[in-house]
Amino acid sequence: MDQTYRMKIANAAVSGELNGWDISFTEEIMEQDCSLLHLELKNCTAGEPPEITVSFEVPMLDTQVKWKPRTALLDSHHLQPEWWTSGREACAFNRSVPICAYQNLAGINTVCIACSETFLPVTMTSGPRENGQIHTEIKLFREPCGKERTFHVSFRIDRRRIFYADVLQDVTAWQVEQPGCPSAMYAPANCRLPVYSTWYQCQKGVTQQFLETELDRISLCGLDTIIIDDGWQCEGVDGGGLVMTSCGEWNVYPGKFPDLKMLVDTCHKLGIKVMLWVALPYIGAEHAELFEKFSKMSLRKTPKLLIVDPRYPEVRQYLAERCASLVREYRLDGLKLDFIDTLFSTAESSENERIQGGRDTVSLMDGVKKMLDEVCGGLQKLNPEIMIEFRQLYTGPGMRHYANIFRASDCPFDLLQNRVRTIDLRLLSGDAPIHSDMVIWPEWETPETAALQILNVLFSTPQISCRLSALPESHLKMIRFWMDFCKEHRETLLEGTLHPEHPELSYPVVTAESRREIITALYGKNCMEIRGGKPHYLVNATHETELFAELRKACTVTICDVFGEETERKRLEAGLHRISVPLSGMAVFEQCGE
Repeated sequence: MDQTYRMKIANAAVSGELNGWDISFTEEIMEQDCSLLHLELKNCTAGEPPEITVSFEVPMLDTQVKWKPRTALLDSHHLQPEWWTSGREACAFNRSVPICAYQNLAGINTVCIACSETFLPVTMTSGPRENGQIHTEIKLFREPCGKERTFHVSFRIDRRRIFYADVLQDVTAWQVEQPGCPSAMYAPANCRLPVYSTWYQCQKGVTQQFLETELDRISLCGLDTIIIDDGWQCEGVDGGGLVMTSCGEWNVYPGKFPDLKMLVDTCHKLGIKVMLWVALPYIGAEHAELFEKFSKMSLRKTPKLLIVDPRYPEVRQYLAERCASLVREYRLDGLKLDFIDTLFSTAESSENERIQGGRDTVSLMDGVKKMLDEVCGGLQKLNPEIMIEFRQLYTGPGMRHYANIFRASDCPFDLLQNRVRTIDLRLLSGDAPIHSDMVIWPEWETPETAALQILNVLFSTPQISCRLSALPESHLKMIRFWMDFCKEHRETLLEGTLHPEHPELSYPVVTAESRREIITALYGKNCMEIRGGKPHYLVNATHETELFAELRKACTVTICDVFGEETERKRLEAGLHRISVPLSGMAVFEQCGE
């Protein structure tokens, strides 16, 4: 580690009124070019810890890309300056994670900065300044967090010159190992099997009759779980995801689902699991008595909707009882718990904190944790195989204790964002099951262009939200092949070593490798090296019909179309080859060197 860098870290600055608290820094060298800056805050008087800002600079060297966990494509992986507003959103237990990683255009890490505090709110701003320094500011203790006597926070500064994805996975593992981070929830096999979702096709218009007409095709296409999204609980069909006034009581609306229990039983006979959507912290004005009851136990409130405050025991008890009752009564296999990331403090909620009583904890994040302990813990007691889905952004280290499916946030039709979001989640989630946002396409597309929606989320578990009964047989055949491919190769696709290249270009080449095979998806014109020794699947998601491959050894290559049907088989000698591959098909290289 160069002396200039050591000096900058050693002289990290702290601003803020300490109000009787003592603060100290120590630096720990983990290994060459990787160090920890430890902050310890000790209480010398009663009271909350003071809001403080820790800032330091690292010389920018050979840096062209900034990676951070964001859902907006323009904010994700470009080298914005330090003052760019997208870095000023607070991370917390239920909102993202404080990591910012810099790299060069070859994907080699230049510096990765991370904070150990993933529970309490942390605002992390980082970026280059005109003086050639990467300036980082981390704001701590901006909200009430209780009266602990001592706080320890560490900042990891990793400048090892290795592939950025390897650094991110090391950093994620380091955050998980921090004191207080709970173990991951058990994930049954169905958490990694393809899903049918009602949302984009039906939105609030979903009905039991519709699902009954889709069931045979859902089974035919190899979709193993159905998620019944918003609409099952209300009469209305308008407003999509913008109208939440029917939330709160969570009773099945009989006009749409006259016998949900029978539908679930029918699905189970077909080997299909069923999950139900619940907007956990929302209570709408359609339920006047409930709305009135919890109005004074809310974080935020409008005339039509309130977001409950989980620091109230009554709130948590109600939510836990309703979720457990749904699962028990209808023999559900899981719940999709939505909008947990809306539980954050605002000026309104801060004022409520001052004038309201009855909470059993000061910290909002403690309240969120208590809520998830009661809701998700209760569901696991009911069914150890329960499936619980959370959505980006509430996918940080602590969330893995409460859910076993993590889905990319909404991006209908946008295959580019779906690809980026699923890969981003993979890089930060260890071995947790990652799902795509629901893929959708119109029935008049060709099977080849429709398949691009699936191929762009190949390294996650796909969720499909097409109206299968409206699709031509060729589309159903295509879906079945790729769902079978995802299941047959899930050890590689979902659990293998992931190598996503060029995040600044939205990952145009992604490779996963397991002990038995290699799978690469090409999303743009690239030349792929085929090393030999293992079967190598080269998936053509380029919208072109030619791929380039450099073979280190002689191979037998099998060409398949979008339906997985063989179109050509031949032997290729070592060297550079231009290979004709149908759109959304693949080339499979085997028997290398024989």
